[in-house]
Amino acid sequence: MSRAIPLIDCAGMSNERWLECRAHGPKGDIPYTVGGSDVATIFGLSPWTTPLELWLVKKGRMKAPPKANPDQLEMGHLLEPIAAFWYAKKTGNTVYDDTCLYQHADHPYALANMDRRYTRAIDGEPGILECKSCTFHKAEDWADGAIPGYYELRVTRSCMKSASTRERT
Repeated sequence: MSRAIPLIDCAGMSNERWLECRAHGPKGDIPYTVGGSDVATIFGLSPWTTPLELWLVKKGRMKAPPKANPDQLEMGHLLEPIAAFWYAKKTGNTVYDDTCLYQHADHPYALANMDRRYTRAIDGEPGILECKSCTFHKAEDWADGAIPGYYELRVTRSCMKSASTRERT
């Protein structure tokens, strides 16, 4: 399996610039990109966007609608370090930041950022930590230890050398 290609370090980058990089690569030379957030939509599992809307946006035929929950999205981003800290404390795994934007070696349109990476304490294996929080109206999606499919599809073996396990705190 090919290794992902680091394209740019996003540390300190403005949100606007980061979105530009995610949409067309750091040089602006990729006509359209598919990121982890798009995968659930492609499979028809996104509760927020339809496959047709995504296609129209990617083809430039429609402007992406404004997010209905910007405060929740910002809060989720702010809670990532806390979730990562809690995960490390509960599992004993070593968690570290990875601020790069990556490109799939075989599919140049596939780009990804990791919330965090980790090294498993038990065997030293690497993994990807996807940090999520939810509001009460989505709590049912997480019941009984479930990971919603629309989040689980974000991390796949095809995008990185080693994939995340289903570890959850």
